[in-house]
Amino acid sequence: MASMDLKCARNQDSILSYPITNDFDNVPTVDRGYDALYDTNFSEAHNITSKATDRIANQYLKILNLRAITLGMMAHFTKAEKDAVLMTLLAPSEPIGYVCMGQLHNLRGKQLQAILVYRKGFQHMEKNEDRELLVKQWD
Repeated sequence: MASMDLKCARNQDSILSYPITNDFDNVPTVDRGYDALYDTNFSEAHNITSKATDRIANQYLKILNLRAITLGMMAHFTKAEKDAVLMTLLAPSEPIGYVCMGQLHNLRGKQLQAILVYRKGFQHMEKNEDRELLVKQWD
């Protein structure tokens, strides 16, 4: 079961639109945002900063997911569940936090709680493809 959970954690890239990067590619974005601001191109500054915050938020969710699954594999379930809960609070309409919490319950042998978390995720999700991903976790 552990290998399945790790595989699912890695497949979260298909949920969110940006890969995790280890370079600081958003630094030029900040510079471009300031340039647009100083040039009084407020619309462009807004667009640049909005895209940057979306990218940072997506990467933060992926990092929280990776840390939660890692903590779960190390049997640090209280810490892992805090990360999963934080993901559901930060992005309640995205499946990543619910899938992570369900995986943590499965690691502990608590399949009923996992199903309840997946159902709760269903109530908050907006996109059909996200629902299909969550259904795959039940199989």
